[in-house]
Amino acid sequence: MTRRIDPDQLAMFDVADSPVPKAPPKPGTGKVTWAKYHGTLAMKCDDCMAVLAANHGNAPASRQAHYKRSQGGTYLLLCYAHAHQRREDEGLV
Repeated sequence: MTRRIDPDQLAMFDVADSPVPKAPPKPGTGKVTWAKYHGTLAMKCDDCMAVLAANHGNAPASRQAHYKRSQGGTYLLLCYAHAHQRREDEGLV
């Protein structure tokens, strides 16, 4: 028995091509450093969570964090898309 896959249902779950909304900027001072995030627990992207909070839950699903951006005494855990966005904004691409 073979299953027939409806192409309309596949289109519903395609999130790879969706644009990533920008998170509200946070002012910071100090040198920015980047590192890969290899935590023992899977953490969500801080910018994805900020977008969800700013839009009262009406935003794309949050993604897993893969990068750690440190500046001064604070850090952000970021997904691939938000890390790329921040690097472009800082001129580090």
